[in-house]
Amino acid sequence: MTAPAPNARQFLRLADVERLTSMRKTKIYGLTAAGKFPASIKLGARTAVWLSDEVAAWMEQVVQAQREPARGCADGG
Repeated sequence: MTAPAPNARQFLRLADVERLTSMRKTKIYGLTAAGKFPASIKLGARTAVWLSDEVAAWMEQVVQAQREPARGCADGG
């Protein structure tokens, strides 16, 4: 079996998502419940995973939102 391509879609377990996002379980589930974080996929009764490309897209949105200049603040108000 060969390793997946670097950009291939992968399943991420909760520990992986915590490591990638620097958020803890409670924050991840809270954002998910609010519709602000990708939903997990249930693979079994006790197994939930997230899709790597969805988590990566969410991370990119967070970065872009932080880098956008604040509207109305650039000219002093």
